[in-house]
Amino acid sequence: MSKLINLKRLIFKEPLEYLFEFPRGTGRLSSLTKLGHFFVGGKDDSQRCGLGELKDLNHLQGTLKICRLGNVVDVCEAKNAELNKKIGLRDLYLYFSGENVENDGGRMETDVSVLNALEPPPGLEKLEIDSYRGTTMFPNWMMSLAKLKRLSLSNCENLERIPPLGKLQFLEHLIIGAHAFPFKKLGVEFLGIESENKKDGIIKIFPNLKTLRFFLLLKWEEWIGIEGQEEEDCIIIMPCLQKLQIWTCPKLKSLPDFLFKTSLQEFEVSGSPILCKRYQRGTGEDWAKISHIPNIRIDGIEVQRDDDEEEFDQEEQSEDEEEGQ
Repeated sequence: MSKLINLKRLIFKEPLEYLFEFPRGTGRLSSLTKLGHFFVGGKDDSQRCGLGELKDLNHLQGTLKICRLGNVVDVCEAKNAELNKKIGLRDLYLYFSGENVENDGGRMETDVSVLNALEPPPGLEKLEIDSYRGTTMFPNWMMSLAKLKRLSLSNCENLERIPPLGKLQFLEHLIIGAHAFPFKKLGVEFLGIESENKKDGIIKIFPNLKTLRFFLLLKWEEWIGIEGQEEEDCIIIMPCLQKLQIWTCPKLKSLPDFLFKTSLQEFEVSGSPILCKRYQRGTGEDWAKISHIPNIRIDGIEVQRDDDEEEFDQEEQSEDEEEGQ
């Protein structure tokens, strides 16, 4: 494999993720522009393919999916990957699954360090993090991703708090979900509001966010908004929001009012009986809060539809296909 020094594209299909030991020596293929997937090796140290193999692959472009990051045992591996030098990357997927899960406590700490060390290039536009086991998530590089438009967090089974994602000024699409999330309450920390920045005049939170989706959050009970007129006067939240989807969050009791002061064009709730009852057309206690939204779907039934929104639906379908939902 290491002799194919002129090779530019090396693609492995998705099903091989569960069977394949990634070839050592891939790091010598310095002409690669397309790799697609990279699998961190398993328990057998003699055959392990470490993240350091990525170090000299600085011509990579487009999408890179790094799988089995749970097999990383030393944070130096992640630093050696030098992802920040791969300026042609636009989409990065970090999957923290792996075979080395016996010491769960050690794995939790390692995942935090590994994520912090895997600093992406500044031009990244899409980031997906899956099966991360740390209790916290806010790597020191996240705020430097000035072009990040899409972010997905899934299966983070130990994450106690959602990071302050409202600080991501250029984010347009945010997806958070899968049943492993343990948190029960979402508060202002998610918006990135801090007491000291309330004195800085008007603050815009998620200023470019268009799509917000939460799904399969089985323990989530509360979403606390901003209370008090004084705070609301100086904080603008999600002014560009067009689509809000809440799927299978059975314990969630209510949604904050600021969501319905946005430019929402589509609101969807399913698999969440408390919310479905609150927002039922005509009879729900909070129907008045959402009745101005052109397109509303409750438990799969369109209770309100703007007939001029056909293009909007087509965009939704293409996004769902892209996200694999």
